[in-house]
Amino acid sequence: MMRMVERPEETQAEPNPPAPEALLIDQLAQATRELRASEALGKRSDGVRAVIRSLRRTLAAMAERGTTPDLGEVDFAVVCPREGEPDLRFQGRKLPVQGRLLRDCLGRAGIRLQPAQVLLMDPELGRRCVEESLVMLSVEEFRIRQAKASLLQSLHRV
Repeated sequence: MMRMVERPEETQAEPNPPAPEALLIDQLAQATRELRASEALGKRSDGVRAVIRSLRRTLAAMAERGTTPDLGEVDFAVVCPREGEPDLRFQGRKLPVQGRLLRDCLGRAGIRLQPAQVLLMDPELGRRCVEESLVMLSVEEFRIRQAKASLLQSLHRV
């Protein structure tokens, strides 16, 4: 009976994640391609442009300091603790912004943050995400008030 011997060069090792700078450069190139495609189709591109500004801010900060700045030193930042679960931070504090909103915003630029990646968000884009979250919360609050009123009415009728 013949035994299969696995050769070390055939075993698949975990691929090393790219250096943070290389990842940002790849993401910047991808977002730029998305921008050109959007412009060619006549679509609005201000969201993609804001993501590009965010990528550039992050890359510039890393080039200047050798690492991403402390989150307490920047206004808006997106932190991705796990795959597909971005968090918006303001001066280091986590904001109650839905991850879907951030994923959609970055996704329009063709970007998906990697685990442990930090992106210094363009201030205009950060404010826009906060404003959209406030609208979503207001709509939810309105629905809750309607449901509460309906329940209270049913109690008063009994």
